[in-house]
Amino acid sequence: MKIVHTLYFTLFVFALQAQQKGIPNDAALNEAINKTFVVDSPDFPTNKSIKYKVVFDVAKSGKTIDDLNQRLVTVMRFYNMHRQAGVPAGNLDISVIVHGDATKDILDSKTYRERYEVKHPNLSLIDQLVEKDINIYLCGQAAAGRNIKREQMADGVQLALSAMTVLVTLQRAGYAVINFNY
Repeated sequence: MKIVHTLYFTLFVFALQAQQKGIPNDAALNEAINKTFVVDSPDFPTNKSIKYKVVFDVAKSGKTIDDLNQRLVTVMRFYNMHRQAGVPAGNLDISVIVHGDATKDILDSKTYRERYEVKHPNLSLIDQLVEKDINIYLCGQAAAGRNIKREQMADGVQLALSAMTVLVTLQRAGYAVINFNY
């Protein structure tokens, strides 16, 4: 019985250390991305019939290499809170352009581990974004500058000429830019 208690304690300590290091387990990730609140009778009502065309400009990453990128978490929260408010999934046209320090956050698992010697903290989140038909674009200039090849990108991430090209093109197509580079 003492061995069982020791084993449980050891597992608890490892899980706690992983969370403290910023490495999300599935429950911690799900809690982070689902942390939205119902707002009863808002004065600014959510229009459920319009198409929400938005591009998130993500150039910053977590504070350390094993931190979850909170800017990517916010993209999922944007999706979840609008769905919770009754906006149909078909009315959410969401894109993300990743560049700058955040470029590393869209690497595949193998490349991330080889470069940073830690588990990729954002891979599950990227998979969930892609599953929701959220377009994730990687700036080709940032990729080339960091020696990232197409086959080293996470599944579902698309390569663009540049972040500027994506931003200009999508703005001309009526997308609103949400900028996280402050």
